[in-house]
Amino acid sequence: MVYCTCSFAQMWDNSKPDKNVTFGVRAGLNYSTYSSTNHYYNPLRGIGGQAGLNVDFNIVKSFAIETGLFYTLTSALKQKYTGEKILLSGCEIPILAKVKFPIANEHYLQLKSGISASYLVEKPETLAVHKPDIGFIVGLGISLKKIYIGTQYEMGINSVATDIKKNYLALMLGYDF
Repeated sequence: MVYCTCSFAQMWDNSKPDKNVTFGVRAGLNYSTYSSTNHYYNPLRGIGGQAGLNVDFNIVKSFAIETGLFYTLTSALKQKYTGEKILLSGCEIPILAKVKFPIANEHYLQLKSGISASYLVEKPETLAVHKPDIGFIVGLGISLKKIYIGTQYEMGINSVATDIKKNYLALMLGYDF
């Protein structure tokens, strides 16, 4: 146990980062589910997509604050009476704490966690939307020089709309400048 603790401490790099701010682009697929107690909608599961711009504020080499702006499309609901499927899309701004562990020269394992705020931009008129939708995100990724590959899970904290909460698992691919 002592060896593991010492080994972990050596992985943390408290030195000044190469860049104070890193910009990137991200795109990927998500698998979304919605939970609902609303009698008018049945929740659906499905594959959607997301894309956006990513910004890292690098505090030290091993720690950054990650944010950005993303457009997300999710498979969401089916109206019980008409059978109409409803896709929900929105803009999302995450604020995440990211810890980076070096695994090779310019290759890092990344663990991140934080919150996100999103606002639906496409929705049916019958859906009473709460503003904004707040979610909790946890994620894991790897950066291979400028290439990013990662996954994250978002769980809705408050309701997107009356008695409807969103959850999704995303797989992302990106490039950092």
